[in-house]
Amino acid sequence: MAILMGICSIVPVLTVIDALVVEVGHHYRDRATKKLRTLERLLAEKKITL
Repeated sequence: MAILMGICSIVPVLTVIDALVVEVGHHYRDRATKKLRTLERLLAEKKITL
């Protein structure tokens, strides 16, 4: 965390986490898309709406 004059900020930490989520998401995009499509079919089959 960045500390400036006794004030803590989690913004730098959140920026790093956001970048990691984007990178991991990019790496597993095809697998995630397939799983989301399967989930979509299952929800439609069971007539579950969100």
